[in-house]
Amino acid sequence: MSARHLFLPVLALSALLLTACASGPGSTAPAERDLEGTWVPTTSYSTSPFLTLDKDGTWTGSDGCNGGSGTWKLAPSGTLTVTSGPSTLIACEGEALPSVFSQTERVSIEGKDLILQDKKGTTLTTLVRGKAPSTPTPGGDAGSSAAVGTWAAAEPGVGQTPTLILNPDGTLNGNDGCNTLIGSWAQSGDTVTLDALGSTRMACENVDAWLSAGKTARVTDAELVIQSAEGKILGRLGRG
Repeated sequence: MSARHLFLPVLALSALLLTACASGPGSTAPAERDLEGTWVPTTSYSTSPFLTLDKDGTWTGSDGCNGGSGTWKLAPSGTLTVTSGPSTLIACEGEALPSVFSQTERVSIEGKDLILQDKKGTTLTTLVRGKAPSTPTPGGDAGSSAAVGTWAAAEPGVGQTPTLILNPDGTLNGNDGCNTLIGSWAQSGDTVTLDALGSTRMACENVDAWLSAGKTARVTDAELVIQSAEGKILGRLGRG
């Protein structure tokens, strides 16, 4: 047998070994359904960092002080595409999961661990199944968990769909149909107070940016009724 014919099988074997090493022992390329749910760091913190991947392709997360959200999509190869919105910048000892997830481009599962990696294959963090905090930290009462989540207008009209995401750590973000929203919230009874609802300042033709004027909201299991400072109903958001 010629040296050339001996070289080809060796080259093929080397490629297989490299692929195995890159994936890691016992790792698998997951399907989207394998990622859905809430994940937390393997390290314990006094805060409660978490990352929740919903089956509708959206995600929310927190380092325990600052919240984040966006969209995610997983390719069969394990390549991950992540978008993210703005976040507050409060100093926090918790793991910065919103920021880490925004940098993630590949994922794999090893046993019960979810491995997040950057585009070079460097491990950014390791997560395990867990639970998100049930109530916001800055004030509120035991009913606060009813408001946590994504709320969106049923009739978006012109522009983007008005959307408000109330994070478990008391931060909020979203879009008024034109501009990105960011701020904080707290709940007392069935009333949600929307504090410092700041936004970007894009001009969007024919867009009614009513959501950015919201100061309070009345919450039910299925609806968030947005009101002005004077108590006027500006619009309604349903569970997203």
